[in-house]
Amino acid sequence: MVLIMDVNKKYPIPSTEEEDVEQALGILWTQFEQGVIKKSELEALLQEAIRPGILEDLIQGGFVSQTDGNLCMSGKGLTIAHDMARRHRLAERLLTDVLELPREQIDPNACRLEHVITRDVENAICTLLGHPQACPHGFSIPPGECCMKALKHTGPIVAPLSSMLEGQEGQIVYLSPHNRPELHRLLSMGLVPGSVVRVVQTSPAVVVSTPDGILAMDPVLADHIFLRRKNGAGAHHEKQ
Repeated sequence: MVLIMDVNKKYPIPSTEEEDVEQALGILWTQFEQGVIKKSELEALLQEAIRPGILEDLIQGGFVSQTDGNLCMSGKGLTIAHDMARRHRLAERLLTDVLELPREQIDPNACRLEHVITRDVENAICTLLGHPQACPHGFSIPPGECCMKALKHTGPIVAPLSSMLEGQEGQIVYLSPHNRPELHRLLSMGLVPGSVVRVVQTSPAVVVSTPDGILAMDPVLADHIFLRRKNGAGAHHEKQ
């Protein structure tokens, strides 16, 4: 069976066959990360995880090739595998950090979400979570376009709320909390990516004006809120 997949389709609702291919390539990505490339090992793994014959479908479809008993992915195979690994691991972080699902429910639900998350939703989740670098299991989350943009703009334009001056305004770009309770606290305060805030006071507490009212917080918490400044972009102050 030869599959032709549109890797750039806007609303990725895959058929069963496409979902099998995506799932298989995602598994191969993880195995390749761990140095497992032998065809015999990977074929047995894919057969158990998905179905018999799936590896042959990948080879016939041009997603994977074999040389001297080892497997490697083609360009189009790598593109899909990258997306599957990224979406699965972001989904795991979302389900763990924000929704707090029980551990046993994380992977099955992430497996479903990875096939239907659109590019826009993927980037929105990544931004909400502060462009995390690893999933709950410690595997690296492949960077996306939103991560590249965040790196490009980090500096004089994007800065932590704690570094802003009174009267400055900014739009929240991402949150970078140290733990789940801290993330929930920020979200419960309405401090989410896209929100615009104005600094009213910087000491002893950081006080900001938001569309929902006035909020006060510890400067340490303000360290983990990153904004794109709207006025006085070059201004900053050093913490004492």
